[in-house]
Amino acid sequence: MRDVHAVIGLNIDSLMRRDIIKMVLHTILYHVKSAEERYDIRVMSLRSSVRRNSIVNATIPNVDDAKETSTKQIIDTQTHQFTKKDQKETYKASVKYDGPFNETESRFNGLISRFAAVKSVSSIAHAPKIFAALRALYVDRSKLDSFIDSFDLDFMEDIIQHFSEGKSGSFFLVSHDRHFVIKTINDSDMKSLLSISTNLYMYLKKSKDRSLIPYFLGCYSLSMYEGSIINFVIMNNILPLPCKLRFDIKGSWVKRKKWDDDASQQSGLGLDLDFLSNIHSICLSGQMKNDLLKQLKRDTNFLSSIGLMDYSLLVGIYNIDNENPISDDWKIRSAYPANDDTSKLYFIGVIDILQQYNLNKKGERFLKTYLLRQDPQGISSQDPQYYANRFMVRMSEIFE
Repeated sequence: MRDVHAVIGLNIDSLMRRDIIKMVLHTILYHVKSAEERYDIRVMSLRSSVRRNSIVNATIPNVDDAKETSTKQIIDTQTHQFTKKDQKETYKASVKYDGPFNETESRFNGLISRFAAVKSVSSIAHAPKIFAALRALYVDRSKLDSFIDSFDLDFMEDIIQHFSEGKSGSFFLVSHDRHFVIKTINDSDMKSLLSISTNLYMYLKKSKDRSLIPYFLGCYSLSMYEGSIINFVIMNNILPLPCKLRFDIKGSWVKRKKWDDDASQQSGLGLDLDFLSNIHSICLSGQMKNDLLKQLKRDTNFLSSIGLMDYSLLVGIYNIDNENPISDDWKIRSAYPANDDTSKLYFIGVIDILQQYNLNKKGERFLKTYLLRQDPQGISSQDPQYYANRFMVRMSEIFE
């Protein structure tokens, strides 16, 4: 796979940000609508007679109409068993793009003209049935229109404001309403996601909204130019409100300190030792703390059972005041009110769950332990069961 940087040799921010975002949004809108037209997902048998016309009838600008089907494939999640065939299934489409790319950047010589010719892009929806079922689990029936609206092209400017660029052409987007995130993933992570998608769906269905594991609501590949491919996923956003203090907590301690001074003077994402040095603990009500730790234990047992490790607990701290109010009806799955401070709200969830304990991670462990002489118990690379146990030890330390 060739990433965007390798193809054009330029920074996304300087040239292609708006156009890539638009392509991604077109792809999402097309495939979500297409899946709704092909599948009748019945989350509960009691809902079997309810049709979800709100998405089926959604208008998508400059996108080919999804193929008409005479009848939908009924998938009753109470009885349907997804298989490896469902994991490997793909739905391909050519999605129109209303370009051209920004042709004012003439200083890049003939580069722009090559992209200006792009009028459509090839896209693939991976495991469309499984992710349609995951969307049905997560998105309340009365809010299906809102799910589509989250990716509305009319809110391009708001979405661009929430664009974060990572290494090797990767990027991270937040929907304009901050309910969902779009994140690029590499081939290895996509393979891992598809391999666990059936187990993930069954577990999240059983957890009945209690799990802190992210909901993956779509997995797509977008092919643009000369073999450049972007793989990306849609997930629920654990931090739907801007949090000045954010922490990534794994339970490890080697190389897990980023800040030097007091947390009040810091910005960006802190790590385990930063949290322990500055915040110390999270104070929740007794019942809420017990329920949270029990659910984290169930979640980590599940992740270790399917060979996953290196995940983190993401913690965001939001201060409620006159400048940062929060409405009474704001119901967010990841929100936990502080027990010792009514002006403080914690956003908590498990992230980065796709790492298998594979040969690369085993090699990393060998290198750090035997060549770099790092603490073998304190590094991140551990077998899944040890990782889960150590993670829960840290959770018992930070929640009070």
